[in-house]
Amino acid sequence: MQIQLVTGTTLSKLIAGAWLASGEHLELAGFRIFTRVEGSGPWLTLLHGFPTSSWDFARVAPLLAPSRRLLALDFIGYGASAKPRDHTYTIGAQADVVEALWKHHGIGAGETAILAHDYGDTVTLELLARGAKVRGVTFLNGAIINSLNRILVIQKLLRLPGVGAVITRLVSEGRFAASFRKIFSAEHPVSDEDVHEHWELICRERGNTLYHKLVYFYTELERNVERWEGTLAKTETPAQLVWGMGDPVSRADMVAYIREHAPRVAVHELPGIGHYPHYEVPERVAELVLSQA
Repeated sequence: MQIQLVTGTTLSKLIAGAWLASGEHLELAGFRIFTRVEGSGPWLTLLHGFPTSSWDFARVAPLLAPSRRLLALDFIGYGASAKPRDHTYTIGAQADVVEALWKHHGIGAGETAILAHDYGDTVTLELLARGAKVRGVTFLNGAIINSLNRILVIQKLLRLPGVGAVITRLVSEGRFAASFRKIFSAEHPVSDEDVHEHWELICRERGNTLYHKLVYFYTELERNVERWEGTLAKTETPAQLVWGMGDPVSRADMVAYIREHAPRVAVHELPGIGHYPHYEVPERVAELVLSQA
């Protein structure tokens, strides 16, 4: 299947405002959650990464919507969803929200596939560990193998007790932009307009002051190696990696490890692509997602 992307315009010019305007807020698992549905066909749930939002999928969504009914959400603490100050941002709580969203839409066992990225990969592994039945999973770059994930310096600082809260308040749009740009390839850089839109979504309801709380999932990754990595190795759910091989964070050695330890998982390498394949080469990502049952 050949898919073409409309070029010559940035993601923010395409649908930054329209993405939010075409969604809604629901009370799910005790939280106000931004969700969005578009398209027709079998359900496909979109699970985004850290520290951004469901808007990450805005380039790939128009390519998928003609043949998939897309269900997107912003996790607790992200994008346009609630950002409680006293909440412990666990992967389990995010998985609860996804399950509540499926229930809200009457999505039963085996009725949705998942396209996940980064933080969303880990939420997906928790869902699978719980026994969730889904049609298939596409994992984009993320911390699937904890020991091989190379987090940025700022992320390491955010994890330090006491220090993290201070560092959070020092993260400006300029500092965010500098770190964010590093994880895109030189051939497909993120535009200034799109960086700004991502920052605006992060800052809604002072979400930019929650960084040190949102990185709690790195601690969970260390504590749940057997649960999540074991689930990947033994799952019978059809699963594939669509992996940017130029990613400085979730690097090529993670792909090699998964090939060896989770041989049931199909692997599609994207040479030279960075951490956000669905931004850099959305047409290729869409093609591979749609090739799965």
